[in-house]
Amino acid sequence: MEARKTFRGPRAAASLALAAAIAAWSWAAPAAAQAPAGRAEPRTAAEILAAVEAAERSETERSTYAMTVRDKAGSRSYRVRMLSRGSEESLIEFLEPRTVKGLRILSLDDETWAFFPSTGRTRKISGASRSGSVQGVGGDFSYDDLGSGTWSKDYAFAIESESASSWVLAGRSLKPDGSYDRVRMTVDRALLRETSVDFSTPKDGFFKTLSFSGHKSFGGRLMPSRMEMRNPAKGTSTILELEEAVFDEPIDPRWFSPERFSK
Repeated sequence: MEARKTFRGPRAAASLALAAAIAAWSWAAPAAAQAPAGRAEPRTAAEILAAVEAAERSETERSTYAMTVRDKAGSRSYRVRMLSRGSEESLIEFLEPRTVKGLRILSLDDETWAFFPSTGRTRKISGASRSGSVQGVGGDFSYDDLGSGTWSKDYAFAIESESASSWVLAGRSLKPDGSYDRVRMTVDRALLRETSVDFSTPKDGFFKTLSFSGHKSFGGRLMPSRMEMRNPAKGTSTILELEEAVFDEPIDPRWFSPERFSK
C-alpha cells in the first residue's frame, strides 16, 4: 500500500494521514536507521517522493492505534483499527469506547462513506463535509485526512529548502475541490520518511501540522509509532499511537464494499 495522506505518514496521515496517507512506508525491507548503503540519494522532489512512497508500499495493511483527542473540553481516548488494500482502499473502525464502537469510515479513491452504529445508517461524505472532523469523535483529523490516496497523486511538489538532515517539499493541490490548497512536507534524508506535514487553506493559511516520531520496526517495516496533528490557533491536538501492524496478509473484500462494510 502506498503512503496515504495522513494515516500512513502515516495524509496518513499527513495520510491520516494522515490521512495516510499520511496515508508508502518501508523499502519492503527490514527497519533500518538510514538508507541502504550505496543507494543513490534522490535529487528532485519527484525522486524524493517516489522513494518515500516506494518505502511505504505494501499489498495490504492491518493496524491498530490508540487515539487521544485533546481540546477545550478535555481529553478523550479511543482505539481504532485500520485496514487497507493498495493505495486507494481503506477502512477505519472505532473499537473503543462503547459510545462509538462500530463507527466505520470507508474510503475508495476520492469517495468516502461513514457508518454510524447509533442510527444504523450509512452516509456518503461529500463536499465541504470531507474537511470536517469525524461526527461523534471530533479531533483534528478530517474525513479527508483519514482517507485513501497518495501524496504524488494529490499534489505537485517542489523542493523548498534542504539541509544536511532533511528536505522540505512544497506541495500544491492538483484538486480544485481538495481540502487543502498547499502542504509543506519535511522528509528525513537518512530515514526517507516524512517527519512533519503542514496543511494550508486559502482562508487560514498554514493552520495545522502533522508530526511523525518514534520510528521503529512494525511487521518488519520502519514506521512512526506516534503521529500528532496539532492546531495551534485552536489549542487542540489529536495523537495516534501505533500498537501493532501486519502487512501483506489477505483481507476480506467486504470491508471495502460500500454495500457491505457496515455489516
